[in-house]
Amino acid sequence: MTALSTLKQYSLKSWAAIVAIVGLLAGFPSISSWLAELRADYYKSHFIGRWNEEFSYPNADGVQFEFKGMIEYFANNHYNVSGVVALVGTEPSKPYRLEYSANGAGTWSADSENLSFTLQQMKTLPKNYTVDGEDISPLTVARFIGPSMPNLSDFFPDGGSGQARIKEVEKNKIVLEQMDLQGRPFIVTTHRQVTELPKKP
Repeated sequence: MTALSTLKQYSLKSWAAIVAIVGLLAGFPSISSWLAELRADYYKSHFIGRWNEEFSYPNADGVQFEFKGMIEYFANNHYNVSGVVALVGTEPSKPYRLEYSANGAGTWSADSENLSFTLQQMKTLPKNYTVDGEDISPLTVARFIGPSMPNLSDFFPDGGSGQARIKEVEKNKIVLEQMDLQGRPFIVTTHRQVTELPKKP
């Protein structure tokens, strides 16, 4: 084999290697994108299902905001939430508790650090009012106040987005850290709803 033919073979092999490397490098963006989607799907899988959720935090006016209910995460990046929202405080010297039934829906995503969500809609209805230990019908309050009665749904604007830091993820428990309207952190703990199988006779 002459030096010229040997050089030619090395040249062909080099070009083949270069073409292979270029092809591999060209595929890196799609591979990276695929790996990112794979990681996202992995973390999403921890959330999918129905969870019991309960949390509370105070706002700047001394009113305690409470929620107790259910949230369900779906694989198509949507979620539903339902439960009871309560506003608890004292005005001017009488304690009160205003409860509302709440139902909402939105979209969500998760990675190794954060759960992100966007509220698409939230509907609330007065459920129960208690002032100074006495129950008052929401219908009576509505008739007394009239059209000026505030609608709690107005405090949940459609399209509002938020983010929670993932503190703990287990099979049947998730702990999140969120920020209230004043930027102060509060903890949200959720427990998976587990369906018990009927016992065999």
